[in-house]
Amino acid sequence: MRAEQKRCSSGNYDSRKGDTVKDQIEQVEIQDLDPFDVIDHVLPRSAREKMESTAKSEGEPPTGLFKLNRRDFLKASAIAGSLALIASNGLIHPQPAAAAAEIGGNKYIPAPAYAPGEVVKVENAADAFIKLLQAYNVDYLFWGTDDEIAPVVDKLTPLVIAKKPPHPIMGLNEFAAVAMAHGYAAVSEKVAVAMYGACQGPMNSHGAIYNAYMSRAPVLIVSALNANDGLPYCGQYWIDPGDLVREYTKWTNHFPNGSNLPAEFIHGYATAATYPQGPCLLSTFHNAWLQKMPDDSLTLPNPAKLSPPRAAVPNATSIKEVADLLVNAKNPLIIAGDLGRVSAAVTELVKLAELLGAPVIESHGSFTGFPWNHPLHQGFSSTELLKTADVVFVVEGSAPTVAKGAKLIMLDVDPVRAHALSSAGRLRETDVRLLGESKDTLAALRATIGTSELLKKRADEAIIKWNGDYTKLREAWKAATAKHLNDNPISEWRLADEVSKIMTEKTILFGWTYHSRSKVLYPGVQTNYPKSYIYTLGGSHLGQTLYGAIGAQLAAPDKQVIAVSGDLEWHMGHGGAALWSAAHHNVPVLYVIVNNHEMSQTKSGQMNIKGEGVTLNNWWAQEIFPPMSDYSQLAKAYGIYGECVKDPNEVGPALKRGLDAVAKNKQPALLDIWTASVVGIT
Repeated sequence: MRAEQKRCSSGNYDSRKGDTVKDQIEQVEIQDLDPFDVIDHVLPRSAREKMESTAKSEGEPPTGLFKLNRRDFLKASAIAGSLALIASNGLIHPQPAAAAAEIGGNKYIPAPAYAPGEVVKVENAADAFIKLLQAYNVDYLFWGTDDEIAPVVDKLTPLVIAKKPPHPIMGLNEFAAVAMAHGYAAVSEKVAVAMYGACQGPMNSHGAIYNAYMSRAPVLIVSALNANDGLPYCGQYWIDPGDLVREYTKWTNHFPNGSNLPAEFIHGYATAATYPQGPCLLSTFHNAWLQKMPDDSLTLPNPAKLSPPRAAVPNATSIKEVADLLVNAKNPLIIAGDLGRVSAAVTELVKLAELLGAPVIESHGSFTGFPWNHPLHQGFSSTELLKTADVVFVVEGSAPTVAKGAKLIMLDVDPVRAHALSSAGRLRETDVRLLGESKDTLAALRATIGTSELLKKRADEAIIKWNGDYTKLREAWKAATAKHLNDNPISEWRLADEVSKIMTEKTILFGWTYHSRSKVLYPGVQTNYPKSYIYTLGGSHLGQTLYGAIGAQLAAPDKQVIAVSGDLEWHMGHGGAALWSAAHHNVPVLYVIVNNHEMSQTKSGQMNIKGEGVTLNNWWAQEIFPPMSDYSQLAKAYGIYGECVKDPNEVGPALKRGLDAVAKNKQPALLDIWTASVVGIT
C-alpha cells in the first residue's frame, strides 16, 4: 500500500454517494496489481479523501481500511486480481508457458560487496570470516560474546569504530543472539548470522534454535568448541555443539582448522537458505580463529554462483489435476498455514482465492497468511466450513478432518511434512500431495486455471456471499470485544482494540500472549499486510518476542515494531536483558507488557482438571505476585521511556505517548499495562 494512504473509516461505503468513484473505477486501466494495493488503484486519492471526510462528518472514527459495498468490492476485485484476465469459453483455460516464466527465482542471492574472485589479504581465519560476511552483504552479526571468539571481536573492532558492516548486535546471552537473528530473518527473508562461544553458548541457545527450526527461519549459527585442537581445556569436557542441537537444525558441521572456514561458511549459508529453510550450525576449535589462511589470502566468492537451488514446483500434470479439482468444486475451501513466511506467497494466495471465489481460513495465524480485512478471510476456525467443503486445499499446514466424499489437497515445501500421514496423532487420507514452494506453486496454479466469463461470474457471486459472512463474523467479534472495553482492571480486549487503532501499513505487530491470541488478538486487531503480524511457529520457548522484535526492527527500519509480551515471558525470556540490547543499540521497538500477574497458560490447565485449585479458588502455582512488579521502572533505569498504565482510559493515550517517545528519541520504549486475567472469561 502506498505510504501516502490515509487511515479511513471502517464503516461500509454508501454507494449512493459514490457516483464520482464509480466513474473513476470504470476509467482505471486494467493491469496486474498487488491485491494489497487495490484500494489505492480503485479509489484515487481525491476520492479516498472525500470518502474519509464524509466518514468523519458522520462521526465514524478512522480505525481501518475502507470496507467497500458489494458492488464496489466486485469492481475492485475485477481490476486488482485474476478475475480481470481475458475471457474464454471454458472454466479451465491453460495459459502459455511464458505466463510462469519467473517461477523458480531465488531471492536469497545477495549482491556481492566485493568483486567476485577478488583476492584479498587476510591475517587469520577471524579476518577471513569478516571478509566473507562482507562479501555476502551481511549487515548484522547477532552476537553472544565470549572469550573463545576473541579473535573475531578483535577484527570487528575497526569496523565498529568506523560504523561499517557487519554491525555486531550484542545480546547478553546466547539465546538472544539466535532469537534476534530469527526475527531479522523472518522479516527480511534473508539468511541471518548469529555467533557465540563454546559450551554455554549452544546450551543457552537451545530454545531459540528450536524456535527458529519450527518457524523455518534461515539462520546460520557459528560457535566455538571447548577444545584446543581436540584437547579439552579449563577442566571442561569436549562438548560438540552439533550434538546438542542436531535434532532441530538442518545441518551441523565442525571444521577443525581455519583454512576450512570459507567452504563451510558458504555451505552453511546455502543450506540455511535452501527450501525447506531452517537453522544451520558450524563450530570450530576456539584457537582456529587465529590460524593463518593459505597464502595469507582469501579469494572472495561469487554468492550468485554459490546460491541455493531454486524452489521446487510440482510438475504440470499435478498442477493440472489440482486446478481441475479446485475449479470444478462447488464449495472449495482454502486453509492457509505457514506460507506467510514469504510475503509474495500471500499475494499469490489472494489472487488464487479471488479467482476461485474461495473462502480462506488461517489455521493458526502465526504470520499474516491472508489479509485479515479481506472479505474472503473467514477467521481462524475451519470447523464449520469443513462440514460443507467438497474440496479442501491446505497450503503449508496440517491435514484437517474433511467431510465424507470431500477431496483433500496438501501443498508443502517440506518433503517430510508434505508426506506426513498423520495430524495430531490421527491418520489423514489425502487425495493429492504437492511438494513445492507456495509462491511459485500458487502462481503456476493460477496460470493453469486462467479465466473465463463463467468462472468470473461464479467468483463474483461467491465473493458477495462471503462478504456477507465476513461482515457477520466481524460484527460478532466486535460485540464480544465491546463487552470488555470498559472493564477495570484493564482487559486484554481493550488493549487489542487500542492497538488496532494505531496499526498502519507501517506497523509490525510481534508476539502477543500465547493463551489469549485466539480469544483476544484475532478478533480485536486487523493485520492486513504481509509480515504485519509475526509469532513464533510451533516453538514454545519464551523470549522470542522480546529479542525477535529487535531483529525485526533492524530488518525493517522504515516500519514500527510493537512487541507485545506477557509478564511471564518477560521473566522467563530475560526481558531486562532484551531491553538492554534494544537500548544499547538504539533499536526503536515499542515493548508492551500484558501484566496480569499470573501464568495464564498453567492456570488454564489447572482449571481444566476442575480440582482443588478451582474449589478453593487458590492459584498459588500460577500467580506471580507479590511483588506487584512495575516493569516501567526498569526502562527508566536504562534511561529510556517507560510508563505503567492501570486506567483503561489511558491505554490509547499511553500507546500514543510510547510511539511518540520512540519516534522522538530513536530508542526503545516500554509500556507496562496492568490487565485482568482472561482465563475463564468469554
